[in-house]
Amino acid sequence: MNRPVLDRLALDRMLPSSGLLGDLEQLDDRPVKRTVFLARAGGPLSLWGHPQAGRTYAIGARWSPEWPVAFVIDRRVGEQVALWRQPSTPAEFADRVSKLGRFYNWAFLVPEVNDANFRDALLRTSYPLDHIYSRQRNPHGVGSGRPEHMGFETDRATRPKLVAALQDSVRGIGNPVIIRSPLVLDQCRDFVVKPDGTMGAANGPDDGCVWAAALAVYGLQFAPRPEPYVREGRIGFKAPGAAKKRNDPNYDD
Repeated sequence: MNRPVLDRLALDRMLPSSGLLGDLEQLDDRPVKRTVFLARAGGPLSLWGHPQAGRTYAIGARWSPEWPVAFVIDRRVGEQVALWRQPSTPAEFADRVSKLGRFYNWAFLVPEVNDANFRDALLRTSYPLDHIYSRQRNPHGVGSGRPEHMGFETDRATRPKLVAALQDSVRGIGNPVIIRSPLVLDQCRDFVVKPDGTMGAANGPDDGCVWAAALAVYGLQFAPRPEPYVREGRIGFKAPGAAKKRNDPNYDD
C-alpha cells in the first residue's frame, strides 16, 4: 500500500496561483547581452516574482527525458518565484538553467547530475562553479569548485536526504518553503512511498517538480554568501568570478 510522504495539511495551507507564463530571451541592445522575461501564452516558464535587487535565489534543476524541471526560490523568504518545465534535450535544459541562474542574480544552482550529458552541458555554459552545489566540501562547508564534484547525485542513499529537507521546509522548519505552483503542489500531494520502498508519484511517472523543489531547499544550507555592491543607489550582487568573466558575451551584472 502506498504511503503519503509530504505533510498534506501543510501543503493545503499554501495558496497556489497560476503565475505569469512566458520565457527568457536574450537581447543585444547593450555592449553585453541581457536576459529578460517575455510574457507569452503557453510559455514554459511560470513566473511569480521577478528578480529583485538585493535578493538572492536558488534553483533546483532536474533533467529527465520526459519533463525537465527547474524550481526557483527566493533564498531569504523561501518563496517560489519561478518554475520552468518543458521537454528538452540535456544541452537545451542546461542552457535554460544557466540563463535562469543569470536572470535571478546569479542564483545558486543545485542540479541533479545523474545524467552525464546534462552535467557536461551545464559545465560548458561556463556558469561559475562557486555558485553550483559541490558534493565535496572543506571543513568550513565551502565547495571544492572542482568540475568532477559539481552537482547532486541521487540514489537510494541520497534521495531520503532530499525528501527530508523538503518535508521540513514544507512544515516551516529550518529553511521554510512557500510553493506557489498548483502543479508542484499536486505532485507533492501525489508523492508516496511504495510497497517496495521506493519513492515517487502514486499516479504516473511524473514527479520531477518534487525532486527539483527538494534539490532547491536542500541546497540552501550550502549556498555561499554573495558579495554586495551599491551602484547609483541600487543594491545588487556581483556576479561570481566577475573579474574573470568580463569577456564572457553572456556576462551581465
